[in-house]
Amino acid sequence: MAFPVAGVPELEIEHDIIDPAALLAIRHAAMALLSEMKPDRGEEPAALCEAVWPAYMIKDTKPHPRLVLVPLSRLGGSPGFSGSHVMIGYFIDGSAESPIHPSRAMVLKIGRSATPDQDVLCIENSNARLLRPFVGYHRESFAIPLWLHESHGFRLLWSPFASGEWTLQSVRGADSTRLNLRVRDLWGLMGDLPVDSSNGDEVFTTIERIYRLLTPLHRRGGTAKRESRQLVQEYKWYLRDFDNSWGKDWAGVWAGESEPNVVEFGTHYKNPLWVLDQLKSLGCGLYCGAIHGDLHPKNIVFSENSVPQSIDFGWTSNDSHIAKDFVLLECNLRFVLLRPDVSSLDLTAFTSWLKYDQSSPAFVNSHLSAMAKAITLLRREAQSMFPPDTDWNIEYIVPLFLVALGLLKHLKNYRNQIAARLTVLELATLIAKEVLTR
Repeated sequence: MAFPVAGVPELEIEHDIIDPAALLAIRHAAMALLSEMKPDRGEEPAALCEAVWPAYMIKDTKPHPRLVLVPLSRLGGSPGFSGSHVMIGYFIDGSAESPIHPSRAMVLKIGRSATPDQDVLCIENSNARLLRPFVGYHRESFAIPLWLHESHGFRLLWSPFASGEWTLQSVRGADSTRLNLRVRDLWGLMGDLPVDSSNGDEVFTTIERIYRLLTPLHRRGGTAKRESRQLVQEYKWYLRDFDNSWGKDWAGVWAGESEPNVVEFGTHYKNPLWVLDQLKSLGCGLYCGAIHGDLHPKNIVFSENSVPQSIDFGWTSNDSHIAKDFVLLECNLRFVLLRPDVSSLDLTAFTSWLKYDQSSPAFVNSHLSAMAKAITLLRREAQSMFPPDTDWNIEYIVPLFLVALGLLKHLKNYRNQIAARLTVLELATLIAKEVLTR
């Protein structure tokens, strides 16, 4: 559907069905962005124009801009849980003859405006800007937001589209102003990963490369250091309001925090709620730097030349425990992405393999073997990032438990729900033995 912008007949918006109020905000934001991209107005507008629509800078051209919006879901992407509507958009030239090349593709997030300290798009934009001193070493691998705009009760955040192909269509007879768009991320690459698959090496290489790219963040430009913090408080965000809301549902399963032991699947474990309560008084030194904060397989995407890139900076911090960027991804490997067709014997061995210095068991299941190898590589990268005197039970195993416990909030969305529960139970038991008995 094409929608002419009021008062600007040369600009149209092509879109699927969008709420009229949101569409009004989008067209005003698009017009404001085009107005801002005036290369002759100085260095900053020229830089914005170069980042969004390089051909728009060409002198003596008279383009007739149009905005093309494509739902992220149509490209195989997932909008996540932020509450924002996510689209891919790009400008094209509607001139009848010799149209200039289209703009770069952009991720457009739109959500209802809130106060800046509560608006998720304001927070993402502000957080991402905190990383600029650190991502500059590998700027092309971080899809840092380009522009934030508020209009008609909505906020809109424009970021580079970092994933997949966005090249001009080259099919004979095709509209040369259109882009080939597709989402390619680590989630899709790992979906049914067996150890001998053709994409196996790419997965393992990606894990190694993404942490190399994150090194300037984790080391905070050379200023990262160990700081005294309360562990549960440090991971409060990742517990997802466990104590005050949804965690109460698990009290009925695990008999509340007063009972130290529980029986699940016919086996005795330490009660995760009891362990969490014991950890609340634990203060310790944590190695803190800058972090992405939400590093999971859907937020690691591939550019057209297969370079991994990080997207979505809503949970970014320039002063946080760096283990967050490791344990969240490990939880995704352990149960979020783990296939359900794993034997109970293999699953028991996999979920009980948790000690930091413990070698991976041998698995018959090739998918499980691949996940175990990915976890081993991930932990090796963590070991290279933390100081040599790191207490891995404190700085890795306990955070892994806290993040895994918080992820139970979305248990119904995981491929292997039993693995999620067993992982939390096994971690609680290990922590009770290795940490709480000190």
